[in-house]
Amino acid sequence: MKRRSRLRRGVWMWCVTLWAGSVLSAAEWPLSRPADRLSARTIFVDAAADELLNDIGTATVEPPAPLPPPPLPIGKEVRIEGPGALEDDEDEDADENDAQKSHGSGLVFTYAPGSGDQLGLFGFDFRSVPPTNLPQASTLTMNTGWGITWLNGPSSTDLPPQLFHVTIDIGGIAAINDEWAVDLAITPAWYTDWVNRRPEAFRLGGRGAWYYRFDESVQLAAGFVYLNRDDIPALPIAGVVLGNEESGRRFELVFPRPKMAWRIAETETADHWFYVNGELGGGSWAIKRLDRTPDVVTYRDYRLMSGFEFRRKKGRRGAIEAGWLFSRAVESRTGRGDFNPSDSFITRIWVDY
Repeated sequence: MKRRSRLRRGVWMWCVTLWAGSVLSAAEWPLSRPADRLSARTIFVDAAADELLNDIGTATVEPPAPLPPPPLPIGKEVRIEGPGALEDDEDEDADENDAQKSHGSGLVFTYAPGSGDQLGLFGFDFRSVPPTNLPQASTLTMNTGWGITWLNGPSSTDLPPQLFHVTIDIGGIAAINDEWAVDLAITPAWYTDWVNRRPEAFRLGGRGAWYYRFDESVQLAAGFVYLNRDDIPALPIAGVVLGNEESGRRFELVFPRPKMAWRIAETETADHWFYVNGELGGGSWAIKRLDRTPDVVTYRDYRLMSGFEFRRKKGRRGAIEAGWLFSRAVESRTGRGDFNPSDSFITRIWVDY
């Protein structure tokens, strides 16, 4: 019992000692209270802020590191000239623009008055427009065209009232080097009155021409064009081209379509030209006569034209022209109603798109 009493007394004394120690510690150390702890944290933060401001006032600020240069454009060549200099390759862009503008398509309206055996014509067609200059870069194009020609007459034979044509021009100009270039194309086409759809309505034409450039003002041309017409199957291409658009005059002394042009006015947006040219007109069409007999009729004329042309700086062109038709002829494979219409006046308007 005495041992148990001494043990119980020892436990109580130990508990009292712990409680007294905690009370004394709380009395001697003011930061043990919550309010005092918050005040102490404020003191420490203020001291740290003062030290940081002192450091900033005496420190030297370093400039930020420069950003890396932007990446090169994808799909576009650039030229490096000098240390760190980048320039767009404007010459390549110019060649690309020349290539895109080398061939175009246009809407053409043609009218030649006449009636009876004078054979009047009215037509419109969508067709490719030839380039004004030999392109510097190689091009490959596919131009489609179609058109309708209404006939006023003749009274001496039974020609259909309308003639149709559909063409596809596939080819382009390949620049071999700075001096030589070649122009090659094939032109499948259908010439018909849409009543006779026999194989003779299909005609495969083409061209092949070689150009030699002495300089910017002198070019030679030689080759051939295959028309696949009943009257004129093919024609040679031969001649010389003198001048250019920059000089204000251009003489395309090339058979079978010579042209001489002079610039008469120039503005910020367009150039205005006057020209004279000669060309071969007509074609061969598969038709059916009134008695349903299939036939192929060929119309031919020669044209001396003059006109005014505008050429916008961005590449659009258009013209209004007038001229004279002569040496006209209507021929057919059966020989029915062949005759020679009289000469006639002709007007034409075209604009490219």
